[in-house]
Amino acid sequence: MDSSHLKVPFPRQLSKKETLESLSHWKSSVRNYFRRSTNYSIFFSCGTKWNHSLPCYGFTEENKETLADNLECLLDTIASFLPSPYITHKIVENSTSIQSVWDIIWEHYGVRPTQHSFLDFNNLKIEQDERYIDLYDKMIYHTVNHLCPAGTPLAESSPSPSKLEKTDILTTSHKNLIALNWLNAINPKLIDIVKLEYSKDLKAGIPLSSLVKTIAENIDSLMMRFTSKVNKIDSTENPDCQANVLRIANQRFPASSSSRGGRGQVSNYQHTRNQNQNNCNSCYSLGKRLSLYVNFRHNPSQCPQRSSIRSVQECTAETITEDQDQEKDPASDESPEENTGQMNLLSQLDHTQ
Repeated sequence: MDSSHLKVPFPRQLSKKETLESLSHWKSSVRNYFRRSTNYSIFFSCGTKWNHSLPCYGFTEENKETLADNLECLLDTIASFLPSPYITHKIVENSTSIQSVWDIIWEHYGVRPTQHSFLDFNNLKIEQDERYIDLYDKMIYHTVNHLCPAGTPLAESSPSPSKLEKTDILTTSHKNLIALNWLNAINPKLIDIVKLEYSKDLKAGIPLSSLVKTIAENIDSLMMRFTSKVNKIDSTENPDCQANVLRIANQRFPASSSSRGGRGQVSNYQHTRNQNQNNCNSCYSLGKRLSLYVNFRHNPSQCPQRSSIRSVQECTAETITEDQDQEKDPASDESPEENTGQMNLLSQLDHTQ
Protein backbone atom coordinates (compact mmCIF):
# COMPACT_ATOMS: atom_id res chain seq x y z
CA MET A 1 0.00 0.00 0.00
CA ASP A 2 1.28 3.49 -0.88
CA SER A 3 2.30 5.29 2.30
CA SER A 4 0.98 8.57 0.90
CA HIS A 5 -2.56 7.25 1.29
CA LEU A 6 -2.11 6.33 4.94
CA LYS A 7 -3.91 8.63 7.34
CA VAL A 8 -1.85 9.53 10.40
CA PRO A 9 -3.82 11.17 13.23
CA PHE A 10 -3.04 14.79 13.97
CA PRO A 11 -1.14 15.24 17.29
CA ARG A 12 -3.26 16.18 20.27
CA GLN A 13 -3.11 19.47 22.14
CA LEU A 14 -0.98 19.33 25.29
CA SER A 15 -2.53 20.08 28.66
CA LYS A 16 -1.06 22.05 31.54
CA LYS A 17 0.05 18.87 33.29
CA GLU A 18 1.88 16.12 31.45
CA THR A 19 4.08 13.22 32.45
CA LEU A 20 7.19 11.83 30.83
CA GLU A 21 5.16 8.91 29.51
CA SER A 22 2.41 11.08 28.01
CA LEU A 23 4.91 13.48 26.45
CA SER A 24 6.88 10.61 24.92
CA HIS A 25 3.69 9.31 23.36
CA TRP A 26 2.87 12.79 22.05
CA LYS A 27 6.41 13.12 20.67
CA SER A 28 5.99 9.95 18.63
CA SER A 29 2.72 11.29 17.26
CA VAL A 30 4.34 14.57 16.18
CA ARG A 31 7.27 12.83 14.51
CA ASN A 32 5.09 10.37 12.61
CA TYR A 33 2.77 13.11 11.40
CA PHE A 34 5.33 15.66 10.15
CA ARG A 35 7.93 13.25 8.81
CA ARG A 36 5.46 12.24 6.10
CA SER A 37 5.85 15.71 4.59
CA THR A 38 8.82 16.34 2.30
CA ASN A 39 8.95 19.92 3.60
CA TYR A 40 9.56 18.89 7.22
CA SER A 41 11.06 15.39 7.20
CA ILE A 42 14.64 16.73 6.88
CA PHE A 43 14.39 18.50 10.25
CA PHE A 44 13.72 15.22 12.08
CA SER A 45 17.02 13.77 10.93
CA CYS A 46 19.61 13.35 13.69
CA GLY A 47 22.24 15.09 11.58
CA THR A 48 20.22 18.24 10.89
CA LYS A 49 21.37 21.24 12.95
CA TRP A 50 20.45 24.92 12.81
CA ASN A 51 21.41 28.18 14.46
CA HIS A 52 18.93 31.02 14.90
CA SER A 53 21.70 33.64 15.12
CA LEU A 54 22.94 32.90 11.57
CA PRO A 55 21.26 33.94 8.31
CA CYS A 56 18.78 31.31 7.10
CA TYR A 57 19.45 29.40 10.35
CA GLY A 58 22.89 28.46 9.02
CA PHE A 59 21.65 26.43 6.05
CA THR A 60 23.98 26.56 3.05
CA GLU A 61 21.99 24.59 0.50
CA GLU A 62 20.70 26.21 -2.68
CA ASN A 63 17.18 26.27 -1.25
CA LYS A 64 18.36 27.61 2.11
CA GLU A 65 15.68 30.27 2.26
CA THR A 66 12.95 27.69 1.69
CA LEU A 67 14.48 25.49 4.39
CA ALA A 68 14.53 28.41 6.82
CA ASP A 69 10.88 29.19 6.14
CA ASN A 70 9.86 25.54 6.56
CA LEU A 71 11.81 25.30 9.82
CA GLU A 72 10.13 28.38 11.28
CA CYS A 73 6.74 26.97 10.27
CA LEU A 74 7.52 23.64 11.92
CA LEU A 75 8.79 25.21 15.16
CA ASP A 76 5.78 27.52 15.39
CA THR A 77 3.43 24.58 14.83
CA ILE A 78 5.10 22.47 17.51
CA ALA A 79 5.01 25.39 19.95
CA SER A 80 1.30 25.86 19.24
CA PHE A 81 0.56 22.45 20.79
CA LEU A 82 1.50 23.84 24.20
CA PRO A 83 -1.32 25.35 26.29
CA SER A 84 0.49 28.69 26.68
CA PRO A 85 2.82 30.76 24.48
CA TYR A 86 5.45 31.25 27.20
CA ILE A 87 8.15 29.14 25.61
CA THR A 88 7.40 29.71 21.93
CA HIS A 89 10.29 32.15 21.63
CA LYS A 90 12.58 29.71 23.45
CA ILE A 91 11.79 26.95 20.98
CA VAL A 92 12.29 29.23 17.98
CA GLU A 93 15.38 31.08 19.19
CA ASN A 94 17.23 28.59 21.41
CA SER A 95 16.71 25.25 19.69
CA THR A 96 19.53 23.86 17.56
CA SER A 97 18.04 20.47 16.60
CA ILE A 98 14.82 18.55 16.95
CA GLN A 99 16.23 16.89 20.07
CA SER A 100 16.79 20.30 21.65
CA VAL A 101 13.11 21.08 20.94
CA TRP A 102 12.04 18.04 22.95
CA ASP A 103 14.46 18.97 25.74
CA ILE A 104 12.96 22.47 26.02
CA ILE A 105 9.42 21.06 26.26
CA TRP A 106 10.50 18.37 28.74
CA GLU A 107 12.18 20.99 30.91
CA HIS A 108 9.07 23.19 30.76
CA TYR A 109 6.98 20.38 32.22
CA GLY A 110 9.66 19.41 34.72
CA VAL A 111 9.95 15.83 33.48
CA ARG A 112 13.38 15.95 31.91
CA PRO A 113 15.20 12.76 32.98
CA THR A 114 18.02 13.38 35.46
CA GLN A 115 19.99 11.28 37.90
CA HIS A 116 17.64 12.65 40.56
CA SER A 117 14.51 11.43 38.77
CA PHE A 118 16.21 8.08 38.16
CA LEU A 119 15.63 7.29 41.85
CA ASP A 120 11.89 7.22 41.12
CA PHE A 121 12.55 3.73 39.75
CA ASN A 122 11.96 2.42 43.25
CA ASN A 123 8.42 3.87 43.22
CA LEU A 124 7.32 1.91 40.17
CA LYS A 125 4.51 -0.43 41.18
CA ILE A 126 2.03 -2.56 39.32
CA GLU A 127 -1.34 -0.89 38.90
CA GLN A 128 -4.63 -2.67 39.43
CA ASP A 129 -5.49 -2.88 35.72
CA GLU A 130 -1.96 -3.73 34.55
CA ARG A 131 -0.47 -7.05 33.58
CA TYR A 132 2.73 -8.29 35.19
CA ILE A 133 4.66 -7.77 31.97
CA ASP A 134 3.48 -4.14 31.87
CA LEU A 135 5.42 -3.39 35.04
CA TYR A 136 8.59 -4.87 33.54
CA ASP A 137 8.17 -2.79 30.37
CA LYS A 138 7.61 0.28 32.53
CA MET A 139 10.88 -0.38 34.35
CA ILE A 140 12.73 -0.87 31.07
CA TYR A 141 11.29 2.39 29.75
CA HIS A 142 12.32 4.29 32.88
CA THR A 143 15.85 2.91 32.67
CA VAL A 144 16.26 3.71 28.98
CA ASN A 145 15.17 7.30 29.59
CA HIS A 146 17.81 7.62 32.30
CA LEU A 147 20.80 6.10 30.54
CA CYS A 148 23.85 8.27 31.13
CA PRO A 149 24.49 10.53 28.12
CA ALA A 150 27.88 11.25 26.61
CA GLY A 151 29.92 13.61 28.75
CA THR A 152 28.61 12.32 32.09
CA PRO A 153 31.35 12.64 34.76
CA LEU A 154 32.55 9.23 35.91
CA ALA A 155 34.62 10.22 38.96
CA GLU A 156 33.41 13.50 40.41
CA SER A 157 35.73 13.31 43.44
CA SER A 158 38.92 13.23 41.37
CA PRO A 159 40.70 16.50 40.45
CA SER A 160 40.13 15.93 36.74
CA PRO A 161 37.12 13.61 36.44
CA SER A 162 36.88 11.51 33.32
CA LYS A 163 33.73 11.66 31.25
CA LEU A 164 31.65 9.13 29.41
CA GLU A 165 32.70 9.14 25.78
CA LYS A 166 29.37 8.01 24.37
CA THR A 167 25.84 7.49 25.61
CA ASP A 168 25.27 4.32 27.61
CA ILE A 169 23.31 1.45 26.13
CA LEU A 170 20.95 -0.98 27.81
CA THR A 171 22.82 -4.25 28.29
CA THR A 172 21.65 -7.73 29.24
CA SER A 173 23.13 -7.19 32.70
CA HIS A 174 20.93 -4.11 33.08
CA LYS A 175 17.91 -6.16 32.06
CA ASN A 176 18.76 -8.90 34.58
CA LEU A 177 18.85 -6.38 37.41
CA ILE A 178 15.57 -4.88 36.20
CA ALA A 179 14.00 -8.36 36.11
CA LEU A 180 15.20 -8.97 39.68
CA ASN A 181 13.64 -5.71 40.86
CA TRP A 182 10.51 -6.60 38.90
CA LEU A 183 10.08 -9.86 40.80
CA ASN A 184 10.67 -8.12 44.12
CA ALA A 185 8.13 -5.39 43.31
CA ILE A 186 5.42 -7.97 42.59
CA ASN A 187 6.19 -10.20 45.58
CA PRO A 188 9.55 -10.70 47.34
CA LYS A 189 8.80 -14.44 47.62
CA LEU A 190 8.88 -14.72 43.82
CA ILE A 191 12.67 -14.50 43.77
CA ASP A 192 13.10 -17.78 45.67
CA ILE A 193 10.22 -19.38 43.75
CA VAL A 194 11.75 -18.51 40.37
CA LYS A 195 15.18 -19.60 41.60
CA LEU A 196 13.73 -23.03 42.39
CA GLU A 197 11.27 -23.40 39.50
CA TYR A 198 13.66 -22.22 36.77
CA SER A 199 16.89 -23.50 38.29
CA LYS A 200 17.66 -25.70 35.27
CA ASP A 201 17.42 -22.78 32.83
CA LEU A 202 19.34 -20.40 35.07
CA LYS A 203 22.12 -22.91 35.70
CA ALA A 204 22.34 -23.48 31.94
CA GLY A 205 23.23 -19.79 31.53
CA ILE A 206 19.92 -18.45 30.26
CA PRO A 207 19.62 -14.81 31.46
CA LEU A 208 16.81 -14.02 33.86
CA SER A 209 15.62 -11.28 31.50
CA SER A 210 15.04 -13.89 28.78
CA LEU A 211 12.64 -15.75 31.09
CA VAL A 212 10.57 -12.70 32.01
CA LYS A 213 7.80 -13.32 29.47
CA THR A 214 7.39 -16.96 30.54
CA ILE A 215 7.48 -16.04 34.23
CA ALA A 216 4.91 -13.25 33.75
CA GLU A 217 2.44 -15.70 32.21
CA ASN A 218 2.79 -18.13 35.14
CA ILE A 219 3.13 -15.89 38.19
CA ASP A 220 -0.37 -16.58 39.49
CA SER A 221 0.02 -20.35 39.23
CA LEU A 222 3.50 -20.22 40.75
CA MET A 223 2.31 -18.20 43.72
CA MET A 224 -0.68 -20.49 44.23
CA ARG A 225 1.41 -23.64 44.03
CA PHE A 226 4.21 -22.52 46.31
CA THR A 227 2.18 -20.66 48.93
CA SER A 228 -0.77 -23.02 49.43
CA LYS A 229 1.57 -25.61 51.00
CA VAL A 230 -0.69 -28.55 50.31
CA ASN A 231 0.79 -31.70 51.80
CA LYS A 232 -0.63 -34.86 50.37
CA ILE A 233 -0.97 -37.79 52.77
CA ASP A 234 -0.14 -41.11 51.13
CA SER A 235 -0.25 -44.59 52.62
CA THR A 236 0.74 -47.90 51.10
CA GLU A 237 -0.30 -50.06 54.00
CA ASN A 238 -3.87 -50.48 52.72
CA PRO A 239 -3.90 -50.28 48.90
CA ASP A 240 -7.61 -51.11 48.80
CA CYS A 241 -8.53 -47.87 50.53
CA GLN A 242 -9.32 -45.12 48.02
CA ALA A 243 -9.97 -42.22 50.41
CA ASN A 244 -9.04 -38.75 49.17
CA VAL A 245 -7.25 -37.00 52.00
CA LEU A 246 -5.45 -33.65 51.87
CA ARG A 247 -3.88 -31.94 54.81
CA ILE A 248 -4.07 -28.22 54.00
CA ALA A 249 -1.89 -25.72 55.83
CA ASN A 250 -3.77 -23.00 57.71
CA GLN A 251 -7.14 -24.61 56.94
CA ARG A 252 -8.02 -26.95 59.77
CA PHE A 253 -11.53 -27.73 60.86
CA PRO A 254 -12.60 -26.95 64.45
CA ALA A 255 -11.75 -29.71 66.91
CA SER A 256 -13.85 -28.53 69.81
CA SER A 257 -17.15 -26.79 70.39
CA SER A 258 -15.38 -23.68 71.72
CA SER A 259 -14.09 -22.81 68.25
CA ARG A 260 -17.41 -23.28 66.47
CA GLY A 261 -19.99 -20.63 65.69
CA GLY A 262 -22.49 -19.57 68.32
CA ARG A 263 -26.13 -20.43 68.52
CA GLY A 264 -27.88 -20.01 65.18
CA GLN A 265 -24.58 -19.75 63.28
CA VAL A 266 -23.49 -22.25 60.65
CA SER A 267 -19.84 -22.79 59.85
CA ASN A 268 -18.62 -22.19 56.31
CA TYR A 269 -17.74 -25.86 56.02
CA GLN A 270 -21.27 -26.91 57.01
CA HIS A 271 -22.77 -24.30 54.67
CA THR A 272 -20.75 -25.65 51.75
CA ARG A 273 -21.85 -29.16 52.60
CA ASN A 274 -25.52 -28.16 52.63
CA GLN A 275 -25.26 -26.58 49.19
CA ASN A 276 -24.96 -29.99 47.59
CA GLN A 277 -27.08 -32.82 48.97
CA ASN A 278 -25.26 -35.43 46.91
CA ASN A 279 -22.51 -35.79 49.52
CA CYS A 280 -21.10 -38.72 51.47
CA ASN A 281 -21.75 -38.26 55.19
CA SER A 282 -19.23 -40.94 56.13
CA CYS A 283 -16.36 -39.17 54.40
CA TYR A 284 -17.50 -35.80 55.74
CA SER A 285 -17.62 -37.10 59.32
CA LEU A 286 -14.23 -38.73 58.93
CA GLY A 287 -12.64 -35.47 57.75
CA LYS A 288 -14.29 -33.47 60.54
CA ARG A 289 -13.13 -36.01 63.13
CA LEU A 290 -9.48 -35.88 61.99
CA SER A 291 -9.38 -32.15 61.16
CA LEU A 292 -8.55 -33.11 57.58
CA TYR A 293 -10.15 -32.49 54.22
CA VAL A 294 -11.60 -35.77 52.95
CA ASN A 295 -13.27 -35.77 49.54
CA PHE A 296 -16.98 -36.20 50.37
CA ARG A 297 -18.50 -34.86 47.15
CA HIS A 298 -19.82 -38.12 45.74
CA ASN A 299 -22.90 -40.30 46.06
CA PRO A 300 -22.84 -42.33 49.29
CA SER A 301 -23.81 -45.46 47.36
CA GLN A 302 -20.73 -44.98 45.17
CA CYS A 303 -18.30 -44.18 47.98
CA PRO A 304 -14.87 -45.49 46.88
CA GLN A 305 -13.71 -46.03 50.48
CA ARG A 306 -16.93 -47.43 51.91
CA SER A 307 -15.44 -50.74 53.07
CA SER A 308 -12.34 -49.06 54.48
CA ILE A 309 -14.38 -46.49 56.38
CA ARG A 310 -16.41 -49.24 58.01
CA SER A 311 -13.34 -51.11 59.23
CA VAL A 312 -11.63 -47.93 60.38
CA GLN A 313 -14.69 -46.78 62.31
CA GLU A 314 -14.86 -50.10 64.11
CA CYS A 315 -11.20 -49.87 65.06
CA THR A 316 -11.49 -46.29 66.29
CA ALA A 317 -14.88 -46.35 67.97
CA GLU A 318 -13.29 -46.24 71.38
CA THR A 319 -11.00 -43.37 70.38
CA ILE A 320 -13.91 -41.29 69.05
CA THR A 321 -15.79 -41.82 72.29
CA GLU A 322 -12.82 -40.57 74.31
CA ASP A 323 -12.55 -37.51 72.06
CA GLN A 324 -16.20 -36.62 72.62
CA ASP A 325 -15.60 -36.77 76.38
CA GLN A 326 -12.58 -34.52 75.97
CA GLU A 327 -14.60 -31.91 74.04
CA LYS A 328 -16.63 -31.43 77.18
CA ASP A 329 -13.39 -30.62 79.03
CA PRO A 330 -11.21 -28.54 76.63
CA ALA A 331 -8.50 -28.08 79.24
CA SER A 332 -7.60 -31.78 79.20
CA ASP A 333 -4.75 -32.99 76.99
CA GLU A 334 -5.08 -35.61 74.29
CA SER A 335 -4.51 -39.11 75.55
CA PRO A 336 -1.87 -41.43 74.06
CA GLU A 337 -4.67 -43.78 73.04
CA GLU A 338 -6.28 -41.02 70.91
CA ASN A 339 -3.01 -40.23 69.15
CA THR A 340 -2.52 -43.94 68.47
CA GLY A 341 -6.05 -44.22 67.09
CA GLN A 342 -5.52 -41.29 64.75
CA MET A 343 -2.22 -42.71 63.52
CA ASN A 344 -3.87 -46.07 62.86
CA LEU A 345 -6.66 -44.31 60.98
CA LEU A 346 -4.25 -42.30 58.86
CA SER A 347 -2.28 -45.39 57.98
CA GLN A 348 -5.37 -46.89 56.37
CA LEU A 349 -6.01 -43.95 54.08
CA ASP A 350 -4.43 -43.72 50.65
CA HIS A 351 -4.53 -40.53 48.59
CA THR A 352 -6.20 -40.71 45.21
CA GLN A 353 -7.14 -37.94 42.78
